[in-house]
Amino acid sequence: MKLILAHSSAVQTGACPYRLLDHQDHPIAWANEFLDAQHARQLSPRSVRAYAYDLLHFTRWFQDRAQSLSAITESTLLDYVRHQLSQAPSPRRKP
Repeated sequence: MKLILAHSSAVQTGACPYRLLDHQDHPIAWANEFLDAQHARQLSPRSVRAYAYDLLHFTRWFQDRAQSLSAITESTLLDYVRHQLSQAPSPRRKP
């Protein structure tokens, strides 16, 4: 399933301009509710955008697991962090 992060300057008052959408351009409610809450906290636009991209990355990773959102546990989040760490380039050693 294709997931995208959309930005719109024409949003409802109080809503975050960043929206996660599924392959049919339907909003992903739980993610957008979180983004709206961070926007309402008046975080900087860059911080909210960073959260949006993190959620996009997580949802893309999680969709391959064939589980419902209610199945997310601390263990799931640890698996995700391990996945991210395995993707990061290793630091170079000084000679």
